[in-house]
Amino acid sequence: MRLLIKDQSGFTLLETVLSVAMIALLIPGLFLTWELAETRSRGLDQYAQVKDELETAYEIIARTLRGQAISSSVSVTHGGQGISFTMADGSTMSYTRSHGDLMETRNTSQRILLRNSCEDVRFSVNGKKVHIEVKGITPSAWKGETDDLTVTGYVYMRN
Repeated sequence: MRLLIKDQSGFTLLETVLSVAMIALLIPGLFLTWELAETRSRGLDQYAQVKDELETAYEIIARTLRGQAISSSVSVTHGGQGISFTMADGSTMSYTRSHGDLMETRNTSQRILLRNSCEDVRFSVNGKKVHIEVKGITPSAWKGETDDLTVTGYVYMRN
């Protein structure tokens, strides 16, 4: 007697092997893409955080110089990496970079404006106009097109 092979639904062995091979290649590729996107996102977050800290430090310095510094008392110190001045209330104020920190000193009390993220700071004075440039340290996780973390601007003193 002869057995008849009936038409059965389902995958052939070749179709099954090819499907499994494609899935085996596709899943690691998806995970790798996700990991790369996640790594870039973390780097971007760190870059944005340092940029925000630089802008905040710049605004603190600019606001203090604009509103409270007596322009005749302003002097650039530490080869352009610091500035000191007398404030309207008679107290002395200075901003300097020290070992990666940007320090604010009022009389004898100190406050850190940027901790371990200040690569450079530059000040220059021309009459009542002060140029401020604060450069941050680029996070190691950042892989963007630019690594320039610099905030710069001019402040015109009122007093």
